[in-house]
Amino acid sequence: MAQVITVGSGLGGFTAIAPQPSYGGTFATPTRPIYGLKSNKATHDPHIVQGTGYLEYGRIVDIGAAHVQTYLDAKGTLVCDAFNSGLALLLATAMGNAGQLVQNGSSALYELGGSFGVRPEAPETHAAETWESTATYSIEEQIVLEGTTFYKNIKPAGNTNKKPSTESTFWTAIAAWASGTTYSVGNKVAYTPSGGKAAVYTCIKANAKGEAEGPNNSACWTSQQAQSGSQFDMQLGVPTNQGELTPWNYHSCMITKAEFVFERTGLVSCTFDWDAQYIENTTALITPTMSTSAAPFSMSNTASVFKIGAPGSQVTLPGVRKLTVTLQRKLAIDRVYLGEQRKQIPSTNGMVDIMVAAEMDYTNQAKAVLETFLTNSPQALTVSAVGNAVGTVGNEELSFEMSNGFIESGGEAPLDGMDIVKNTVNLKGTINSTNANPLKAVLKTGVDTGF
Repeated sequence: MAQVITVGSGLGGFTAIAPQPSYGGTFATPTRPIYGLKSNKATHDPHIVQGTGYLEYGRIVDIGAAHVQTYLDAKGTLVCDAFNSGLALLLATAMGNAGQLVQNGSSALYELGGSFGVRPEAPETHAAETWESTATYSIEEQIVLEGTTFYKNIKPAGNTNKKPSTESTFWTAIAAWASGTTYSVGNKVAYTPSGGKAAVYTCIKANAKGEAEGPNNSACWTSQQAQSGSQFDMQLGVPTNQGELTPWNYHSCMITKAEFVFERTGLVSCTFDWDAQYIENTTALITPTMSTSAAPFSMSNTASVFKIGAPGSQVTLPGVRKLTVTLQRKLAIDRVYLGEQRKQIPSTNGMVDIMVAAEMDYTNQAKAVLETFLTNSPQALTVSAVGNAVGTVGNEELSFEMSNGFIESGGEAPLDGMDIVKNTVNLKGTINSTNANPLKAVLKTGVDTGF
């Protein structure tokens, strides 16, 4: 009898993710299926050494005992359309940021990282949403980080430009966890897990006390802030030729490159290159809950915009067909040390490259932009894809804002036969003289997935 094969893995396969509070921590059960998933192609990397060249009588073939797997990890590329559910965790991880979905006041909208959005960070050091003097904090108990101290908002009204370390009327510091203290449900502490970084933990067990009931015990505490923006755990449900699914589980995934494509004639799409600490298939398969109401982002909404121009003077630019935003992270992903079973968290070992490619026709407005190529003048830009309306409070939105970019290539106006004059302009994002965010991502959604 001929073997039956699965036709189209998408007919039964899925990818689901969950925030991982600590790199190398206990596998977090994935609860967020990726909507709009097109592909997720993984490469398993068993790092093998083969001892060879042994001088042994009569043997001219390597011996099997010398074939040793030193450690196991994996990497891959996930491609999906941008939907209003599941995107927050991927976007924050791509930024190396720990911004959480925060409710916008009493409205039905949630914002990633609050009103200030998220920006590129070093994932192994970033510990929470960093306090910003220009951000408005209107949510009681919203947590921010100033220096190495976590603070909780205690006075939402008028809490703008109030520095946590000096404005005790508006903020209160969160104390570090102490093993000798008895904690009640709802108490918050600052704690640094072994091999991880500082985070805020909320007590979920009455009268928790001592090492056995400390923040390392997930039955007593839950991570509320910080590391969930740095890495995630992921499960692939892979269909067999019998119509069954088998699990492949990727632990502590970090994103090394992210690309977001805004095209007028299609949905906003995303590509994420990820690296996992290790891979196994013993963790049980989940049953994903797939919604039919999850909505994509596109540029077809009349409120969607693309603006570019001198910083502070951006204007809507006609003639732009497509815009691609790329974050190329520089991470050392081979940190394997003596005495340790698996690799440590990839460390930032270079600057993040922020690139924007705009495919545009040579309109008179585009001409003014292209001419800045010769003068090396900075450009600021905003691209925003507006989605579904959320009640009466506004629309869902996905946008990127570059504050200081320079055209690196494509600033010419090529003549090509009888075709329309057009070109693809490539800009690189940089930090300006006022140290403004080189790139800010804003996600507004009506879907509260807990992140």
